[in-house]
Amino acid sequence: MLINDERAIAVMENSGLDALVATTPENVAYLTGFWVLTSLRHRVRQVFAVITRDDLKADLIIPRGLADAAVLGQTWVSRFHVYGNFFYCMDSIGKADKETRSLIDVLDASPSYSDAVEALAGCLAERGLSSAKIGIDQGNDVVGLCEPLKKKLPRLSHMPAYDLFRQIRIVKTEAEIVRIRRAVSVTEEALMDAIGVITDGVKESEVALAYNTGVARRGGLQSLDCIGSGPRGAYPGVRAKDRVIRTGDVVRFDVGCIVDCYHADLARTAVLGQPDAKTRLYHNAIATGERAIIEAMRPGVAVSNLFRLGVTTIRASGIPHYERNHCGHGNGIEGYDLPQITPNDATILSPGMVLCIETPYYEPGFAGLQIEDIVVVREDGAEYLTKLEQKLFVV
Repeated sequence: MLINDERAIAVMENSGLDALVATTPENVAYLTGFWVLTSLRHRVRQVFAVITRDDLKADLIIPRGLADAAVLGQTWVSRFHVYGNFFYCMDSIGKADKETRSLIDVLDASPSYSDAVEALAGCLAERGLSSAKIGIDQGNDVVGLCEPLKKKLPRLSHMPAYDLFRQIRIVKTEAEIVRIRRAVSVTEEALMDAIGVITDGVKESEVALAYNTGVARRGGLQSLDCIGSGPRGAYPGVRAKDRVIRTGDVVRFDVGCIVDCYHADLARTAVLGQPDAKTRLYHNAIATGERAIIEAMRPGVAVSNLFRLGVTTIRASGIPHYERNHCGHGNGIEGYDLPQITPNDATILSPGMVLCIETPYYEPGFAGLQIEDIVVVREDGAEYLTKLEQKLFVV
């Protein structure tokens, strides 16, 4: 299981909740391990998970057509509630192997409902929650669950819970950190593939292809590929085009991927040929600022102080005009978890928080420079999950 048990129970107790209902693919995966690409492509499809304050073993509400994913090692759930129609031909059921038989067993043993709301109401009633107070993750509630659910369970009370899930997830379990490490490793190796194809005359799109192919070859799902050269590197959300990279160009990489539901997000900068003095000075400044933040990270430190430290250090290290809206963010089953390293975020660091620390510099007409690392807060400081050198890569 991935869930932080202590935080989940504490959040429900502090909010007076008897149960939580997850609706987003990310929060459903957090509670159940169930995560399939169709949930990301078709977010209006309703897949729910339910936990109670007294029992953190989740129930899973899924369409009948997704029941196969529930028996393919993608979830640890044992209580399923299936809804809707999906048709299997059973002519060969007598020849079914063990895996196929387990699918049929799930379908035969699970309560079946006409639609998702009826299935969720049935699950809540079965768990003794018909008159409970529940939190509903409104982050993917695209059809408006509350009103139709209230019609089926009139004594039920509810409150929005997307932010509560984020509060639970802000401190990662070791099982989550293992998954993040895998995503980081895939991203780093694919990034080095991409840097390795940079030559005079290569196109940005070819560099991006090397990165994305590297991610796919290692079993990841590409989630971020901002790769821009020369002045295009100063566009924060740049997408690679057919611009030809020439000697002297700076290439900014802000890349990431998903492995086993979990994100990696990291950045490095490369230059084709010897960098000029400004590029060296400015890259050294942002790298120094990033390292200052990471070195100051430990339990009890306010993230707002980290922001101020990073900006002040960069200004003193060679970019006196440096400005930034944030210097990092949480990382986990969502690419932007809590907290945000901003001047106004009063979050206090705790062991188990995983953060992307970044200090990018964008100067239109010149270039973009960026360095970003993923670290986990430990009792004695920050542990790097990224392993790549923090240097300016000279190709």
